[in-house]
Amino acid sequence: MKRHAGVKSIVVGGRPTTSPMQAVGGVKGGRLGTWNDIHQMVYRNALDLWRQNMSDPDYEYLNEEFIRHLEYVGWSSNAGINLKDVVRDGEGGLPAHYVREDADCRLFYTRDMIIDVQNVWNKAAGVAWNGGKCVVGALSKRDTMRLENVRKQVGPSAPIKTKRVNFREETVVKDEVWKSKHGRKALE
Repeated sequence: MKRHAGVKSIVVGGRPTTSPMQAVGGVKGGRLGTWNDIHQMVYRNALDLWRQNMSDPDYEYLNEEFIRHLEYVGWSSNAGINLKDVVRDGEGGLPAHYVREDADCRLFYTRDMIIDVQNVWNKAAGVAWNGGKCVVGALSKRDTMRLENVRKQVGPSAPIKTKRVNFREETVVKDEVWKSKHGRKALE
């Protein structure tokens, strides 16, 4: 969408630095195989091989053998494997998930944004259509006008029902116990 339709990206959050931040990570359009997908594919292939060689498959034996082989993988249902690279023109054959693509605009969270998510969308809309400022990057006036034309074509948006989050202020005592748990450097 970014390359072909000129869609602009706004990111919110990240580490408190004023450096650019990537908009999209991961495989960027390639085929991702979850461990569950791979498990099913291998199981089906093993079952097909068994059927070719035996008339009546022993499912219990097949399952035990399959589980024995999975011990080497150390699989997690949330993990996955990139099954197909996306290589775009002009990137020298480098798969897209290795190419850094910074967002067009970066914003930081404010207290109001954390309390009410609608404020995140209001801030993004302010940057996109009303010339608001980004911490890093910017949407040019031309981009803003093009987005405004799209907005006119789509029409007025429906009212959004939101929930407000109430929170109470808490004072954290940073004593020795707190420091031993939270006061360590991430990398030493």
